[in-house]
Amino acid sequence: GLVDAEDEDLAAPNFACLNLGVCQGVEPECDEGRWRCDYPDERFTDGGEVHCDNLDNDCDGAIDEDFSLKGEDCERGWGVCADRDVWQCTPDRRSLHCLAVERPERATVEVCDGVDNDCDGLVDNDVVDLEWIQVGNSRMYAYEASRPDATALSAGNLRGRGCSVPGVMPWAEVSHDEAREACRAGGWRLCTLAEWTQACGGPARTRFPYANHYDEDACNGRVPGEEAAAALATGHLEATCSSRFGAVDMSGNLKEWTATLAGGEEDNAYFLAGGAYDNVLEESLSCFESAIPREASFRFPNLGFRCCITPEAD
Repeated sequence: GLVDAEDEDLAAPNFACLNLGVCQGVEPECDEGRWRCDYPDERFTDGGEVHCDNLDNDCDGAIDEDFSLKGEDCERGWGVCADRDVWQCTPDRRSLHCLAVERPERATVEVCDGVDNDCDGLVDNDVVDLEWIQVGNSRMYAYEASRPDATALSAGNLRGRGCSVPGVMPWAEVSHDEAREACRAGGWRLCTLAEWTQACGGPARTRFPYANHYDEDACNGRVPGEEAAAALATGHLEATCSSRFGAVDMSGNLKEWTATLAGGEEDNAYFLAGGAYDNVLEESLSCFESAIPREASFRFPNLGFRCCITPEAD
């Protein structure tokens, strides 16, 4: 008179229950004439791992595998306003959301430092700290070009647009093409030899940026009888090595590329100007007698550049 009461008389089921994840420990049970698996409520069968809850809901040995980004890094915002955190499950357990929170209060004006300071997604656009001088109809960098990440002790490594700021090591050992592209990145161009010599000699066309007579202590050139020194930070000798227009370090420190071809385009050679820290001859450090042509691929530790722009007429 007993139904299914003697366990030893029951035939073993011909299937096994899922036994991973939330199904762990589930064994087949006899229920009204059928064998079944009594799975917990946490098991879901509606299309794989559809719940993001740190459980193996589909009992296949993997946790939240359909949410592959869970725990990965994520970011919200641009530039200095960006915040980083990780992807995590949403409260409804149906998707992921990034825990990072954008920080607009960090935004400042854009300066030339290789960082998106105003959080608009663009780096060093509309910078406000570039120092320019007016030379005729054009504007020119007041200082030798430097890299965006340059410091007083390091020339930096970034290859974006060139900067014109005081107190940092200038951008040296640069080819003509690299210098040209660094200017173009900011919407500018390399200065012509005529612009360069005008900015150096000033309206009176003096032989040196500071005067007609040579002063070995005024700018960073090599002093006779002494070993060649090295480049100084931009504007280090601004008090003594500035032109009438306000251009700094146009004698010594670094030679500079110009946009003026020395021959035909097929020669691909351009004039240099300005002398450098290892030049000892007076003529090599003057505004008008130091235009040495070099092939565009030439680079040297004492060679830099500065940029110019001719604003469109109103």
